[in-house]
Amino acid sequence: YKSMPDCATVYIYHNIIEHPSAIIYHAMDQVAWNDPGLKKLIKPGTPGFHVFNNMFLCDKPFSNSSGVKPNFKGDYNLYTSDKEPVFTEAGIDLHSIFNAKPEFVDQANGNWLLSEGSPGKKVGADLSRFSARLPACDDKYFKDERPDIGLIALDKARTPHGPVSGLW
Repeated sequence: YKSMPDCATVYIYHNIIEHPSAIIYHAMDQVAWNDPGLKKLIKPGTPGFHVFNNMFLCDKPFSNSSGVKPNFKGDYNLYTSDKEPVFTEAGIDLHSIFNAKPEFVDQANGNWLLSEGSPGKKVGADLSRFSARLPACDDKYFKDERPDIGLIALDKARTPHGPVSGLW
C-alpha cells in the first residue's frame, strides 16, 4: 500500500472485519521503505487511507507496534470495542459508534446485512459525495436518508470483487 514518492490512496468501505484488533500498525523493520533513501520520501503510517462505513467485530480498535500514531482518515464506522483516546487525538472516528452490539438479518446462514433496529442501520456516511468515484457508490448507492454501516444490499452484478485481506 505504499508508493513513491507519495503514499497510495486507498478506500476501505462497507466491510465487516472480524479480528481482535480492528486496525493494526506493524513495525516494519525489514521492508523496502525502511531504506534510508526511501524513508525520506514516504510518510510513515497510512495517511492516504480512507476507512468509512465499516463494521469491526473486535476487542480493541487499534494495535500498534510501530510507534507511528494513526494518521488515516476514518469515520462512521462501528466497533464492538471501547474507543481509545488515540483516535480522538488524531481526529479519527469522531462520528463512529463504539461498544455496539450489531444485529444481523441471519448471521448463521450468511446474511450479514443489518436488521431493523441494529445500531449501524441508516447512520453511515454518504460516500457518493467523496471526490473519488467509488465502485457501488453511485446514484443507486442507497435509497434511505443515509446508508447502513457494514455490508449494503447490492445487486450481485454491481458488487465489487477483489482479493480477501485483513486490514493491516
